[in-house]
Amino acid sequence: MSVNEVKKDALWHFNYEGFQKNVEAHCLTSIDQFKKIVRSYMFFHLFFLGFLTAEVSTFFVSLTILFQRSLIAISLAAILVTGFTYLILLFYFQTKKPGQFFELRNYFMLLCKKRLPKSLLRSEYHLSLANAAYQFATQLNRHESHLHKAISKTVSLNHLIRKFTNFCYHKDIQQMQELLLIVSVNEHVQLIKNTPTNLEAHASLANTYVALSRLYRHQEGDKFKRTTEKAIEEFKIIDHYSPKDPWVHAQLASCYHDLKMIGEEIHEYEKILSLCPEDKQILFRLGILYFQKGESAKGLQIYETLQAMHFSRAEELIDFYDANIKQEYLVTSL
Repeated sequence: MSVNEVKKDALWHFNYEGFQKNVEAHCLTSIDQFKKIVRSYMFFHLFFLGFLTAEVSTFFVSLTILFQRSLIAISLAAILVTGFTYLILLFYFQTKKPGQFFELRNYFMLLCKKRLPKSLLRSEYHLSLANAAYQFATQLNRHESHLHKAISKTVSLNHLIRKFTNFCYHKDIQQMQELLLIVSVNEHVQLIKNTPTNLEAHASLANTYVALSRLYRHQEGDKFKRTTEKAIEEFKIIDHYSPKDPWVHAQLASCYHDLKMIGEEIHEYEKILSLCPEDKQILFRLGILYFQKGESAKGLQIYETLQAMHFSRAEELIDFYDANIKQEYLVTSL
């Protein structure tokens, strides 16, 4: 559910356009601060990398060419001291960085709160802050490529170091997005406490949970599962009040797909098909799921239906006929 749809709710009374412009400006200011933080850590790593490279080169030169014992000892001692100093500072900065991100998030939210009138209803207040935090998290994604380009222009880096910087930036951006999306979730929860049956609020909260679960998808632990399950619960609430909305079932199907719950995913697509029986894309997706689950008869039935409807991708569907038995009959050794 988009912000524009939420704005149509009867609770939305104040000048949203003006507040939105302020939020966009605050996002740009905060992103600049974020870039300064991550750049400082990147330069820290590059400085010690260059320093250690020079010291190791000096050590091997003194060992192979000059062969002076005093110089060898000094070079080795310098390498050890530099390595120890790097590890100590690295531990300090790893502890410091999350606090800086936390302060930046609070700074951004404070700027947004100052732009909200004191007479604003609590529901409008929480909705505005929830959307502001979500927008900042979205803007970080759009600026990720610009962050990589900025480092490449500033320092001459080889291919491996560029990969390293991309990895570091990606991890920092995910950490900052997590902090922002958690704030958005909390503000949505406060909003729903004020307006429990506001379906737009539940839809917006569900989408925030989905965005948060995507951050956890490749992480260890059960955060991904728990967050996706929370999104499912929100979509089920919407389904209870609006059972004939195909969008709700499509979102539920997507969540079940992420959790690899193929039976539940099929059930949601069957509901969509009952509401939109002529939707060829839904038929195609449902046919794939039937084949993956081993219900080949149903899959072939959909294949015939798509052929009769002259669907351009009908022949692609039959490629999934053996989807459930490929691994079972895969020959790994003779």
